[in-house]
Amino acid sequence: MNTKKYKCLTSDEIDVAISGLKGKFFTIAFYKKSGDIRELTGRFGVTKGLNGKGLKYDAKAVGNMIVYDMINRGYRTINRKHVIAIQSRGKIYSFNKVTNA
Repeated sequence: MNTKKYKCLTSDEIDVAISGLKGKFFTIAFYKKSGDIRELTGRFGVTKGLNGKGLKYDAKAVGNMIVYDMINRGYRTINRKHVIAIQSRGKIYSFNKVTNA
């Protein structure tokens, strides 16, 4: 298992970065359970392939977010505590600072 080399974003920083992204593309980097770093290009608000039942738990209350992976065409659950960086709307939110992309 890899040790974490990068500082993760706080929940408030994630909220700022993803506010208003429903339906818009963004890239997110995060630590997987195995400790590996994964980068994903995705969208929020995708309804393709849903059966109408929804999740059996509140993802945000548990500390997760559900993202549609545009490359692999499937839904992914990301632990909010493991997010390293988010690139959206021409800005990169990472390591507790914002830079222009």
